[in-house]
Amino acid sequence: NAAEVISENFHVLGVSVFRAVTDPPALNCLSSTEKQSSQTQFAFDAGWMSDLRTQGRPFNLEAENNAWSDALRKACPTQFEHGGDRLVVPLVASDQLVGLLVLADRVNGVSYSHEEMDLLACIGDQLAAAFLNCSLTEKVLQAKELEAFQTISTFFVHDLKNAANSLNLTLQNLPVHFDDPEFRADAVKTVGRTVERINQMILKLSSLRHELQLHRLPCRLDLLCADVLEIGRASCRERVSSPV
Repeated sequence: NAAEVISENFHVLGVSVFRAVTDPPALNCLSSTEKQSSQTQFAFDAGWMSDLRTQGRPFNLEAENNAWSDALRKACPTQFEHGGDRLVVPLVASDQLVGLLVLADRVNGVSYSHEEMDLLACIGDQLAAAFLNCSLTEKVLQAKELEAFQTISTFFVHDLKNAANSLNLTLQNLPVHFDDPEFRADAVKTVGRTVERINQMILKLSSLRHELQLHRLPCRLDLLCADVLEIGRASCRERVSSPV
C-alpha cells in the first residue's frame, strides 16, 4: 500500500495515510506502518481541515503550534528520540482536503531535501486524485442504488394500488349487495386473494435485505392466470362506475 511504499523509498519508519470525512468531521486512518500507535479515527474540526487545505505543500509538523497540529502529533506520535521532525503532506483535490500523509521517525533523523519535498508533493497529488475518484465512484453507486430502489418502489406501489382498488370496490358495493349470498361469497374470496397478494409483496420487500437467491418451484398455470386476470379486472374497475 501507499504507506509501505513511501516508508521504503524515503526510509521513514512511521507513515500514516488518513482520509478526511466531513460528516462528522474526522480523519480515518486507512493504512499505517505503525498500526498499533495510530488511531483508526479521530475527530478533526472542519476549521482545521480548512487551515490544512491552505497549506498546499508538505510542511514540518513540529514548526506548527495550534490545535490541529497538537491533534496530529497526538495521533501520530514519534517512537524514536532521534527520528527527526514529523512531516505532513496535505492531500488536496478540487480545492478540498481529502486526506493527509504523516511521516514520522525517519532513519537517522535525516532532513528532507527540496527534491524529496517536491516528490512527496507529487505523490500527494496522485493520492488526492485517487481519493477523489473513489469518493465520486461511491456517489455514483449510491445514485444507482437510489434509482434501483425508486424503480422497485414504482412496481410495489402499482401492485398496492391495485390491491387497494380491489378492496375499495368491494367495500363500495357491500352496502348495496350485502343481502346477495353470491356477492358475499365473491367478496370473501376477493378479500382473501387481496390479503394474500399483500402478504406476498411484504415477503418480497423483506427479501431485498438479503442476497437474492432464486429457487425453482412448480406452478399451477391456471392459478397464475387467474391472479393475472384478477389484477387486470381490478385495473379496469377503476374506470367503471360501481352500480347504485
